[in-house]
Amino acid sequence: KETARDQLRDNLDQVDDLVTAYKAFSETPNNVLGGSSSGKSENSGDNAKITLDSLPSKYDFPALTTSVEKLVKSTGSVVGSISGTDDEVSQQADSKEGVIEMPFELTAKGDYDSISELMKVISLSIRPISVKSVEFSGTNQDFSVSLSAKSYYQPAKTLEVKKKVVK
Repeated sequence: KETARDQLRDNLDQVDDLVTAYKAFSETPNNVLGGSSSGKSENSGDNAKITLDSLPSKYDFPALTTSVEKLVKSTGSVVGSISGTDDEVSQQADSKEGVIEMPFELTAKGDYDSISELMKVISLSIRPISVKSVEFSGTNQDFSVSLSAKSYYQPAKTLEVKKKVVK
Protein backbone atom coordinates (compact mmCIF):
# COMPACT_ATOMS: atom_id res chain seq x y z
CA LYS A 1 0.00 0.00 0.00
CA GLU A 2 2.83 2.35 0.85
CA THR A 3 4.57 1.71 -2.47
CA ALA A 4 1.36 2.43 -4.37
CA ARG A 5 0.77 5.58 -2.30
CA ASP A 6 4.31 6.81 -2.96
CA GLN A 7 3.96 6.15 -6.70
CA LEU A 8 0.66 8.08 -6.78
CA ARG A 9 2.25 11.02 -4.96
CA ASP A 10 5.18 10.99 -7.38
CA ASN A 11 2.78 10.86 -10.36
CA LEU A 12 0.79 13.81 -9.00
CA ASP A 13 4.02 15.79 -8.54
CA GLN A 14 4.90 15.17 -12.22
CA VAL A 15 1.51 16.19 -13.68
CA ASP A 16 2.36 19.88 -14.10
CA ASP A 17 5.68 19.09 -15.81
CA LEU A 18 3.95 16.65 -18.17
CA VAL A 19 1.22 19.17 -19.06
CA THR A 20 3.83 21.85 -19.73
CA ALA A 21 5.91 19.51 -21.91
CA TYR A 22 2.83 18.36 -23.86
CA LYS A 23 1.73 21.95 -24.54
CA ALA A 24 5.24 22.86 -25.69
CA PHE A 25 5.21 19.85 -28.05
CA SER A 26 1.71 20.30 -29.46
CA GLU A 27 1.43 24.11 -29.58
CA THR A 28 4.64 25.03 -31.40
CA PRO A 29 4.09 27.34 -34.41
CA ASN A 30 6.00 24.90 -36.67
CA ASN A 31 5.41 21.16 -36.51
CA VAL A 32 7.82 18.24 -36.89
CA LEU A 33 7.18 18.23 -40.66
CA GLY A 34 8.24 21.87 -41.00
CA GLY A 35 4.68 23.02 -41.67
CA SER A 36 2.34 25.24 -39.72
CA SER A 37 0.64 23.80 -36.65
CA SER A 38 -2.62 25.51 -37.56
CA GLY A 39 -2.50 25.76 -41.36
CA LYS A 40 -4.30 23.79 -44.05
CA SER A 41 -1.41 22.62 -46.26
CA GLU A 42 -0.11 19.06 -46.66
CA ASN A 43 2.50 19.51 -43.93
CA SER A 44 0.17 21.31 -41.53
CA GLY A 45 -1.22 20.04 -38.26
CA ASP A 46 -0.27 19.92 -34.64
CA ASN A 47 2.49 17.56 -33.50
CA ALA A 48 0.19 15.40 -31.39
CA LYS A 49 -2.05 14.54 -34.36
CA ILE A 50 0.91 13.97 -36.68
CA THR A 51 2.49 11.61 -34.15
CA LEU A 52 -0.73 9.65 -33.67
CA ASP A 53 -1.21 9.37 -37.44
CA SER A 54 2.33 8.12 -38.07
CA LEU A 55 1.57 4.51 -37.10
CA PRO A 56 -1.92 3.49 -38.24
CA SER A 57 -4.05 1.31 -35.97
CA LYS A 58 -5.47 -0.84 -38.77
CA TYR A 59 -4.25 -2.56 -41.89
CA ASP A 60 -5.06 -0.21 -44.77
CA PHE A 61 -2.97 -0.98 -47.85
CA PRO A 62 -4.77 1.57 -50.10
CA ALA A 63 -3.93 4.31 -47.57
CA LEU A 64 -0.29 3.18 -47.62
CA THR A 65 -0.13 3.37 -51.43
CA THR A 66 -1.75 6.82 -51.34
CA SER A 67 0.83 8.01 -48.80
CA VAL A 68 3.73 6.63 -50.83
CA GLU A 69 2.33 8.15 -54.04
CA LYS A 70 2.06 11.52 -52.29
CA LEU A 71 5.70 11.27 -51.20
CA VAL A 72 6.81 10.46 -54.76
CA LYS A 73 4.85 13.32 -56.31
CA SER A 74 6.13 15.80 -53.70
CA THR A 75 9.66 15.35 -55.12
CA GLY A 76 8.71 15.89 -58.74
CA SER A 77 9.16 12.21 -59.54
CA VAL A 78 6.56 10.10 -61.31
CA VAL A 79 5.16 6.86 -59.92
CA GLY A 80 5.81 3.87 -62.16
CA SER A 81 4.04 1.39 -59.90
CA ILE A 82 3.24 0.66 -56.29
CA SER A 83 2.45 -2.96 -55.56
CA GLY A 84 2.04 -5.33 -52.69
CA THR A 85 -0.56 -7.58 -51.15
CA ASP A 86 -3.75 -6.07 -49.81
CA ASP A 87 -4.14 -8.53 -46.96
CA GLU A 88 -6.80 -6.64 -44.99
CA VAL A 89 -9.26 -9.53 -44.61
CA SER A 90 -6.59 -11.87 -43.26
CA GLN A 91 -5.21 -9.19 -40.95
CA GLN A 92 -8.65 -8.50 -39.47
CA ALA A 93 -9.24 -12.20 -38.85
CA ASP A 94 -5.96 -12.63 -36.95
CA SER A 95 -5.75 -11.00 -33.56
CA LYS A 96 -2.10 -10.03 -33.65
CA GLU A 97 -0.10 -8.16 -31.05
CA GLY A 98 2.62 -5.61 -31.63
CA VAL A 99 3.75 -3.90 -34.81
CA ILE A 100 2.78 -5.64 -38.08
CA GLU A 101 4.72 -5.25 -41.34
CA MET A 102 3.10 -4.10 -44.60
CA PRO A 103 5.54 -4.92 -47.46
CA PHE A 104 5.35 -3.08 -50.78
CA GLU A 105 7.36 -2.43 -53.96
CA LEU A 106 7.76 0.95 -55.63
CA THR A 107 9.14 2.09 -58.97
CA ALA A 108 9.50 5.77 -59.79
CA LYS A 109 11.07 7.86 -62.54
CA GLY A 110 12.48 11.35 -62.70
CA ASP A 111 15.76 13.14 -63.01
CA TYR A 112 18.66 12.38 -60.70
CA ASP A 113 17.81 15.21 -58.29
CA SER A 114 14.14 14.25 -57.90
CA ILE A 115 14.99 10.58 -57.24
CA SER A 116 17.65 11.64 -54.76
CA GLU A 117 15.07 13.86 -53.04
CA LEU A 118 12.60 10.94 -53.05
CA MET A 119 15.04 8.76 -51.11
CA LYS A 120 15.54 11.59 -48.62
CA VAL A 121 11.77 12.13 -48.22
CA ILE A 122 11.19 8.41 -47.66
CA SER A 123 13.84 8.34 -44.95
CA LEU A 124 12.31 11.40 -43.22
CA SER A 125 8.68 10.32 -43.59
CA ILE A 126 6.58 10.54 -40.44
CA ARG A 127 5.20 7.13 -41.37
CA PRO A 128 7.87 4.51 -40.65
CA ILE A 129 9.23 3.03 -43.88
CA SER A 130 12.08 0.54 -43.94
CA VAL A 131 13.78 0.05 -47.32
CA LYS A 132 14.92 -3.56 -47.81
CA SER A 133 16.49 -3.20 -51.24
CA VAL A 134 16.95 -0.46 -53.82
CA GLU A 135 18.06 -0.42 -57.45
CA PHE A 136 18.89 2.69 -59.46
CA SER A 137 19.28 2.96 -63.22
CA GLY A 138 19.41 5.52 -66.00
CA THR A 139 21.08 8.84 -66.71
CA ASN A 140 20.91 12.21 -64.96
CA GLN A 141 17.82 13.28 -66.89
CA ASP A 142 16.09 9.89 -67.14
CA PHE A 143 16.64 8.21 -63.79
CA SER A 144 14.60 5.48 -62.15
CA VAL A 145 14.46 3.68 -58.84
CA SER A 146 12.95 0.34 -57.86
CA LEU A 147 12.71 -0.44 -54.22
CA SER A 148 11.33 -3.09 -51.93
CA ALA A 149 10.22 -1.71 -48.59
CA LYS A 150 7.85 -2.16 -45.72
CA SER A 151 5.76 0.07 -43.55
CA TYR A 152 3.93 -0.90 -40.42
CA TYR A 153 0.73 -0.68 -38.45
CA GLN A 154 -0.10 -1.51 -34.86
CA PRO A 155 -3.54 -2.84 -34.02
CA ALA A 156 -5.46 -0.62 -31.63
CA LYS A 157 -5.68 -1.73 -28.06
CA THR A 158 -9.11 -2.08 -26.55
CA LEU A 159 -10.10 -1.98 -22.95
CA GLU A 160 -13.20 -3.87 -22.01
CA VAL A 161 -14.86 -2.42 -18.95
CA LYS A 162 -17.53 -4.64 -17.51
CA LYS A 163 -20.04 -3.82 -14.85
CA LYS A 164 -20.75 -6.46 -12.30
CA VAL A 165 -23.04 -6.36 -9.33
CA VAL A 166 -21.22 -7.29 -6.16
CA LYS A 167 -23.43 -8.69 -3.42
